[in-house]
Amino acid sequence: MASAAHSNAGRLHPAIGPRLYGSLVALLAIAGLVGWFLLYPLDRWLAAALLATYAALVVFRPASCLLILPMLWPLVDLAPWSGHIYLNESDALVLATLFGLGLREGLAPPPVTLTGRAPAKLNLAALGVFGLLAVSVAVSGARGLSPLPALDAAALVGYGSTLNALRVGKGFVLAFALIPFIHLAIRRDGEIALGRIVTGFTFGFATCAVAALWERMSFPGLTNFASDYRSTALFWEMHVGGAALDAWLCLSFPFCLLYLRMARSTPARVAALVVIALGSYALFTTFSRIVYAAVFASAAVMGLMALLRPGGVRSASGGRGSLVVLALLAGGALAACLLSFQSGGYRGMGAFAGLVVLAYLGGGSLHGARAGQLIIGGLAGLALAGPSLLAAWWIPKGPYLIYGLSAGVALWLLVNGLRRQTPPAPALVTALLVWTALNAVLVCVHWGEGARVPEALLAAGMVLAVLVTQSASPRPCGCRNSTVCMWWVGCWWWVVWSSARSAATTWAVVWLRPAMICTAGPPTSPTGWGWSGGLTPCSSGLGWAAIRTVISGRCPTRACPVFWRCRAGRASATCGLVVSVTRPAAVKSCA
Repeated sequence: MASAAHSNAGRLHPAIGPRLYGSLVALLAIAGLVGWFLLYPLDRWLAAALLATYAALVVFRPASCLLILPMLWPLVDLAPWSGHIYLNESDALVLATLFGLGLREGLAPPPVTLTGRAPAKLNLAALGVFGLLAVSVAVSGARGLSPLPALDAAALVGYGSTLNALRVGKGFVLAFALIPFIHLAIRRDGEIALGRIVTGFTFGFATCAVAALWERMSFPGLTNFASDYRSTALFWEMHVGGAALDAWLCLSFPFCLLYLRMARSTPARVAALVVIALGSYALFTTFSRIVYAAVFASAAVMGLMALLRPGGVRSASGGRGSLVVLALLAGGALAACLLSFQSGGYRGMGAFAGLVVLAYLGGGSLHGARAGQLIIGGLAGLALAGPSLLAAWWIPKGPYLIYGLSAGVALWLLVNGLRRQTPPAPALVTALLVWTALNAVLVCVHWGEGARVPEALLAAGMVLAVLVTQSASPRPCGCRNSTVCMWWVGCWWWVVWSSARSAATTWAVVWLRPAMICTAGPPTSPTGWGWSGGLTPCSSGLGWAAIRTVISGRCPTRACPVFWRCRAGRASATCGLVVSVTRPAAVKSCA
């Protein structure tokens, strides 16, 4: 009885630490909001009304910030209109969130709704990591602020002042201030709070993807991937470069996959797939190798967790033996995609990535199939190649259309079999996969104008060989739950696509031939800056140079200013670097 009374008293009287922290954060947040309003050049009354409404919502419904904050964060900044680059609308949104959460925590903490053990707990290791990061940010900020500039009207205008360290470091400070509140929400509400966070970041991923889609439609065109244009969405910071869009997409993409995994209704799954499709376009149009690598890493980690968790894909597909088949499929898929890149570029590699997904889905259907069924299906697939050749010959863009038809039919058949728990006939699956593989070869031949056909055929043979291995394995790699399978396919496609694209780009960079060219242009003031990568430091005339990396004419990157030194007589020229995929050669200076 005494212990029960003590437990009830503990629930009625929450710990004093969170209440003190909430009160302190609320005071600091309202002080920051007052300072922000004093400097805000746009409609202050409208901004005050919106922020007050949002803060009141957070006070009465603290969990709402887990949805609203990540959804609006990529959209609310109006720096192109206000001219403020140090204090933005997103900062005011976070300060209003901190004020509402702190006020609610200090006056009336939310009740505990969690039954059982919390899904997250801060241990000593986590606190140590946060502490090291905080010390690193503090030391970096102190070094960046030294020496302090004159605090005049121009102090908060440009990026050249040492006060720019405040602009960079404020994000860490605001994030650190939010972490205790998020931890408290998870400790109180458990999986419900985690679900809200996942949903909020999924909405944020969607809003950012729609902004990037709108930008691409307005400027280079939705399908124009050959122009030197990288998406920036509504992240104003990227007018001088940077990776704000890249960071947000990499941060929110795993939450979108997790939302698809957690979805329980058909509309929620469809919405998640639509968001992933839009976000995949935004991720692709960043043309950033670090983004592809980050997406590959996150998808691989989440896929591994899905394999190892009880009741996941591994247990559904037959235990540890499926991991060996999956590793074999992954190796064959990456090798096939690299071979298809040499003959069909990114279109061919994308076609083979889709073929790999279909091969994964068909693994369970082909398990235990007799050799006669596989042979009949293979011959039927070869027979279907006849209409594909006619379509490629007579119809403009025929290989793409016929590939989409075969892949769509195969995907519908396999997914429908998963939903009904009745796998389709092995001969039919084999015929569709062989037909799709041949159509992927036609895509490579069409794009490469008939060059390097053996590489494309070898790639198709590798994927089909892995498929035969799947059918002969005692524990094939195939899942029987449609929800798990759809989520796993999303992870799997991104693992194949991003890793293959990164490997293909790395292969291209290794075999680059840089060549210096010069065009007439005005000189800039001489300084001592220069590039040390094989060129001597600048000493006389300098010029702005825009670097364009052109890999087979289809890999644009952002232009950036670089200083070069030209030889005597051409010191006032503007030099640039053009990169093409040919045999290796030395860097040539301006003639």
